[in-house]
Amino acid sequence: MNRRRLLLGAGLAALATASVLDHAGLFGYRPGERAQYESAEAPVCDIVSVNILELELPDGDRPTTRVRLRGVAPPDDDEPAMSYLREKVLERRVRLHFDPNRAMRDADGNLSAYVYLLDGVDDTLNPPMLNDLLIFEGLVRADHASPHIFSHTFDQREKLARRAKRGIWTNAAAK
Repeated sequence: MNRRRLLLGAGLAALATASVLDHAGLFGYRPGERAQYESAEAPVCDIVSVNILELELPDGDRPTTRVRLRGVAPPDDDEPAMSYLREKVLERRVRLHFDPNRAMRDADGNLSAYVYLLDGVDDTLNPPMLNDLLIFEGLVRADHASPHIFSHTFDQREKLARRAKRGIWTNAAAK
């Protein structure tokens, strides 16, 4: 019984130590970051790649913030998606939302978010999600590497794009 208590105590101490180190920033925790960026609105100032946007939103000592579109995997030919992004997203305002069950940043330090289009939409209470639009239009693939709250939705949208032979699925067999 004493050995069990000793192991339990050691385990709790290790957990408490890890939590303290995490909140000190050792494992990437940034206090208040979720509150700072959740529902933040900013214009897109650059299209870095098909799934990374740069926003006019301060990020620490940087004047801009890089945002990876969560759940989006770039296609082999990204020029149609890049053209779409330059036309529909560049210099337009967007709103960020995050998966409550996942880290807010990717391995490269980019925010990993669901991006909602605000400019040029009729319903600002229910704006379209860029991540979803790109998948539905067949401009990108759904990213199956890690689960997230829209995994099922994005998978279904990709299947619809495949069946309709939109974008990158134009010459692909429907599944």
